[in-house]
Amino acid sequence: YMALHRLSTLARDPQWDTLVLDTPPSKNVAALLRAPELLASLFEERILKLIGSQSRLLAAGIDKALQLLEHLTGAGFVRHLHDFVVSLNGVRDNFVASVEHLRLLLRSSEIAYVGVAAPTTSSLAELRALESTLQEHGRPLSGIVLNRCVSELRWEARPTAEFEGAHRWLSELQRREHEIEMQLSGRILAKFPERVRDIQGIPDLCELVKSVSGLTP
Repeated sequence: YMALHRLSTLARDPQWDTLVLDTPPSKNVAALLRAPELLASLFEERILKLIGSQSRLLAAGIDKALQLLEHLTGAGFVRHLHDFVVSLNGVRDNFVASVEHLRLLLRSSEIAYVGVAAPTTSSLAELRALESTLQEHGRPLSGIVLNRCVSELRWEARPTAEFEGAHRWLSELQRREHEIEMQLSGRILAKFPERVRDIQGIPDLCELVKSVSGLTP
């Protein structure tokens, strides 16, 4: 809830032109798309309404009925749940309004869903799973960003005998990458090259942007 509330707050803030939400892997996208409906239904759950009742008489009456749940879920769980629901009821209107804003936002034309993956067979399968998940929720996959690409790597000179194996390995990787690019033809927004080390900050990001191939504005 806090993550979605933060997203809703940032989306309403005019100082931001674009928000990027990273949700790997694809199953997290499904959770994101379902979250508004699940959160909205929270207030309709009868058991939560019962737990959240601030009536001492009612609370005392359901304590025994919830003892089994307490044993199953661990000490203190029901009491913590009760405190949480009571607190949540205090901000119900704002909560529901925020959730509704998110529901509309996640399905609006302002949102683009982009797959990011390395050019490998397993990543291609992950992209297909992501697209299938989006289709189930009525959303298109807007494009694909390929990272860790090796197509631009070249040997400065003919490799010596000791590096022949590495040369063949690189050539095979480039061949597979080319095949995957052909399968994704017309859907690739940008290609990011393989790097020697991880991105550590703004300077590294700037260097990465300079090396991007086929970046779409």
